Amino acid sequence: MLGRDARPVAIGVPIGDPNGIGPEVAVRAVLALKNRDYGVFLVGDSWVVRRAVSLVAEAGNVQVRVLAGPEDIPGDMVTARGGVDVLDVVALEVEELSPGTVSAKAGKASLDYLNKALELAMSGRIDGIACAPANKEAMKLAGSPFNGQTELVASAVGAREAGTALVSGKFRVFQVTGHVSLRKACDMITEERVLSNIRMARKVLSEDFGIDDPLVAVCGLNPHSGDGGLLGNEEQDHIIPAINKARAEGIRVDGPLPGDTAFLKVKREGHDGIVAMYHDQANAVLKFISSEAVTVTTGLPIVRTTVGHGTAFDIAWKGVADPGCMIGAIEVAAQLARVRKERGLRAVGR
Repeated sequence: MLGRDARPVAIGVPIGDPNGIGPEVAVRAVLALKNRDYGVFLVGDSWVVRRAVSLVAEAGNVQVRVLAGPEDIPGDMVTARGGVDVLDVVALEVEELSPGTVSAKAGKASLDYLNKALELAMSGRIDGIACAPANKEAMKLAGSPFNGQTELVASAVGAREAGTALVSGKFRVFQVTGHVSLRKACDMITEERVLSNIRMARKVLSEDFGIDDPLVAVCGLNPHSGDGGLLGNEEQDHIIPAINKARAEGIRVDGPLPGDTAFLKVKREGHDGIVAMYHDQANAVLKFISSEAVTVTTGLPIVRTTVGHGTAFDIAWKGVADPGCMIGAIEVAAQLARVRKERGLRAVGR
């Protein structure tokens, strides 16, 4: 087996909620990524993966290699090309699979898959995680105290300033606030929080995307960025002071830009990243531009991406799920892991 530094980048893919489209899109993605220069394997119940393979490919045409434990992960991952490798996590009984339904047992299984992948990443056995979709309600029914996978991951790795970036092509969008109500998001816009996210954007763009001296666009909160205070004071009280402090630290910042034209300016002028104030300011535009936007969790000691969509229970196990976003999540995870490796940034203990 190759040493950790000598082997290609390896990405683990927890298959998400087994009652949703996660297993299908994960299998389809791995089979589509034939010409890659990195390793990828699924993390989940092996029988669920075999059933997903039979759903998307003629029986016998695709080899499924079951890895009993981390010690079975091949150093070069060559066997994964043209087939599917799965690290077997025994979490769900066959009779407990119920496609298209919210289930505590499926929620627990998705948590077990994710926790195993996190264990591998934190121990340095793999270089990154690309998550298939899980269901927040099912995770809650299973006893999870978190609002979703992202919050669980941040807690598990001890990240105090974890955030979210959305990636679609050359658009890299960071969110000052995440899964909170719009009313609460407005209350959370403070100079300290905005400045922290500008710093995080620069750090991620530089260290993970390999962009030297990136230019960061910062959106305003209010229409027309407040129109000098006529439409709100958040820009004057919080966002502009944060921008000025960031510039004093040597960060290249443009803003505050009105939310309704910020993406047009970034597309035209080629900024390297965007800091959006709230969830829909970032997501609405990106998901209109592309259905394959990828979510990157920032501020972690490990690389972690996830798809930009949910479990799609209405089409679960019908053989029609589009793997495009899952492909993107794996590709972005491999890209980030490769940059970290080339720059000598350890996946753990940075």
